[in-house]
Amino acid sequence: MDVRYSVIDTFCHLLKKNRRFPRGYDKDKYLAHMNSYGWRIRKSKVLELRDFKCELCGKEKDLKVHHMAYGNIEKEEDYELSVLCKSCHTTSHFLTKNKISLPSPSVNRQILSMRLDVRSKKTKRKIKYFLKIREDH
Repeated sequence: MDVRYSVIDTFCHLLKKNRRFPRGYDKDKYLAHMNSYGWRIRKSKVLELRDFKCELCGKEKDLKVHHMAYGNIEKEEDYELSVLCKSCHTTSHFLTKNKISLPSPSVNRQILSMRLDVRSKKTKRKIKYFLKIREDH
């Protein structure tokens, strides 16, 4: 078995475990963090790291830095942040079945698969489905 699959599984497990905000962290703290100077610097580094392209569709406009997990908010690791265009970002949250807009584990797996260049038939099918939903949404 390709080692990249076990790497994806490991990171997906970490992301799922850290999916929610830490105890005591509320929306006001999150918004303050998102408007902070430190976040603007972090965001620009992530955009550069990901070549200023949406990690799912490749667009280069209206880019957002997406939290794949919130558990380490304000101390995010590179693997916990992705770059998505506005349309993919909105769709990724739309796919979550919770009322709270948590990151979608399925979308996280697709992003990690793209990063590691794992293009199995299943991954290609899921990305094609995601992009179709995005267009319909």
